[in-house]
Parts: sequence; structure tokens; C-alpha cells
Amino acid sequence: MFTIMHISDLHRSPTHPISNDELLSCLVADRERQRCEAPHVSPVDAIIVTGDIIQGVLLGFEDYTSELRRQYAVALQFLIELAERFVDGDRSRVILLPGNHDVDWNHK
Repeated sequence: MFTIMHISDLHRSPTHPISNDELLSCLVADRERQRCEAPHVSPVDAIIVTGDIIQGVLLGFEDYTSELRRQYAVALQFLIELAERFVDGDRSRVILLPGNHDVDWNHK
């Protein structure tokens, strides 16, 4: 059996903040609960993160480059910790599929 964790639409927004620790603690709590369930859920073999990893910025956002870098830095730390906690740090087992919010709409 192959077990996949699928996470989608994180939309990490500065106006509706949730920390990496909060997100990860919810996922870890789910994993602990699933270990006690019947049928047993196997450990995660791969993680797929689809679409909208960040919130992004609106067209014309002042200093959009810095804000995008900040959002991606937070997302990167989340993904690294996710790999550490669920797939023994093997980042090759984390698959990313970007969404429309993950695009720099201000780029010309």
C-alpha cells in the first residue's frame, strides 16, 4: 500500500495569519489519531501540495517583490518541516503543483 498526504490551498495570508507550527501541529495530531483507527493508516510515503501555497499579492501592490519573498520564505520553512516530520526529511517525496495564487501577477 502507498500512502499519500494531500494538502491544498494553504493561502498563507498576512491578513489571516496561521503559523507553520499551528498547521504542522494539526497535521501531526491527525497522524496520531489515524494510528489508532481501524483500519490502520500507514505512514506517509509521499506528500502532494497542490495549488495556492501562498496568498500572493494584488496587481499594483507596493513592494510586491519583498512581500512575495516573505510569503515564499514562510512556505519553504513549512515544506521543510513537513518533510522532516512526515517523510524522514526526504524532500524528494514532497511534490508541489503551483496554483494561480503562486504566480507573480505583477511581473511584466
